[in-house]
Amino acid sequence: MFTSKEWTWIQKAQKIFGPPGPFWQKGIGDDGALWSSTGSKNWVWSQDALVEGVHFRLNRPSAFRDAGFKALTVNLSDLAAMGALPRGALVALALPPKVEFAQFKAFCQGLAQASRLYCCPIVGGDLSKSPHSWMASVSILGEAPWGAIGRDGARPGDEIWVSGPLGEAALGLGLLEKPLSKLAGRQTFEKKQSRPKPRVDLVPLLCPHWKLTSLLDLSDGLWPGLTHLAQASQVGFVVNLAHLKPKKSYLRLCESLQLDPWQLILAGGEDYELLWTLSPEQGVDFRAWLRKKSLSFKCLGKITRNQKAQLWLGDRPYTKKIKGFAHF
Repeated sequence: MFTSKEWTWIQKAQKIFGPPGPFWQKGIGDDGALWSSTGSKNWVWSQDALVEGVHFRLNRPSAFRDAGFKALTVNLSDLAAMGALPRGALVALALPPKVEFAQFKAFCQGLAQASRLYCCPIVGGDLSKSPHSWMASVSILGEAPWGAIGRDGARPGDEIWVSGPLGEAALGLGLLEKPLSKLAGRQTFEKKQSRPKPRVDLVPLLCPHWKLTSLLDLSDGLWPGLTHLAQASQVGFVVNLAHLKPKKSYLRLCESLQLDPWQLILAGGEDYELLWTLSPEQGVDFRAWLRKKSLSFKCLGKITRNQKAQLWLGDRPYTKKIKGFAHF
C-alpha cells in the first residue's frame, strides 16, 4: 500500500491531538473535518496551503492570477470530495518583501474569479510578511445537504468509479517547465495544471440520487487516493488502468517529453477528479443513468476483502515502482 513521510506524520499528529470531541463526526484523516449542528446540517471544514516553488511558480505573465485561482479551487475540491457545496472561505497571504501591488492585485483577481465561478465568497483572512516567497492558505467551509461522505465506507464488492481523465495536470506541469518547446495541443494540458477544475458540479448530480459508499478527490494521484481509501475502509482493491483510455494527444505529448503516461496517471496528482465507490446493486441502474446523461465516468475495478492492492494494465499486472510527489 501507499505510504509517505507526509501521510505518516499526519497519522502521528492525529494520535498526538487525540479525538476531535463531541461536536465533530470526523477530524484529521479525511478531505475535511465534519461538524454536525442542530437542524441536521452537515458542515465540512477544510484547509490547504500553497507555497511558491512547491505548488506554483511565478514565472509567467499570467502566473499571479493563476495562483490566486488555484488557491481557492484546490480547497473547493476538498469540499466536493466529501459531498459538500461551498459557503465561504478565509484567505491568509504571506508576501515577500519586494512584492509589487500589481502582482498582489493579479493574485486577488484570480481568487475573485474562482470565487464568483464557484459561488464561494471570500469573507475574510489575513495578510502578513514572508521572508522569501509567497504563501497562500485557504480555510473553506461547505455544507453537505445530502449528507457528508468520507473515505471509510467502501465495502467488498463495491465498484470503483472515477469522474474524468488522470495524469493530464502532471503532463501540463511538464509542458510549463519547457516553455520554448513547440508542441501541438499543449495549451489544453497546461490549463489543467494552472487552472484546475474542482468537481463541485458533481455534488448535486451524484449525491441526491446515488448512495455513494465512499468519496475522495485525486489531488495526490490515483495510487495515493486508492490506498488512502483502502486504509480508511480496511479493504483492498483491484483496478485495471486500461479502463481509463487516455487521449491520443496525452500519450503523444508524454512520449515527446519522455514521461511515463501511467506513472503520471498513478502519482502525478493535481487532476482534482473525484473517485467514489458504489454498491454493485446500483451498478446497472447507474450505467443506464450515465448513458441517459451522456456522462463518461469510468469504472476502474472493484473493492476486495483481502486488503491487497492489485493494479493491472490490460491483461498484465502493473509491476513498476510508483514514484510521485512528496512534500518531505
